[in-house]
Amino acid sequence: MVGPWYLAAFAAATGLRTLDYVMLLPPAEVCVARVEARQAHRFSDPSVTRKMHDDFAQAAISSRHVLTEGRWDPADTVEAIGAAREAGRLRYEVPS
Repeated sequence: MVGPWYLAAFAAATGLRTLDYVMLLPPAEVCVARVEARQAHRFSDPSVTRKMHDDFAQAAISSRHVLTEGRWDPADTVEAIGAAREAGRLRYEVPS
């Protein structure tokens, strides 16, 4: 995972001119439920989950890179990412 606040530095380090970037941002309640449902995982604090969600939601990134809608099951998410990528919406031009 690369947060949007590190995207420019990460992209520059790759040596690529362009790359595709997507930030998955389900509703905060979906994130909290997933964290609470994890087995054998030491991170389980709902308040920290909400804070992280808010950090991502407030990040300075073009909305075309942010996937916020869907049923959030893996197959639908893969399909949505594929469609966005095919349409060119995820393309990130690496600053020179």
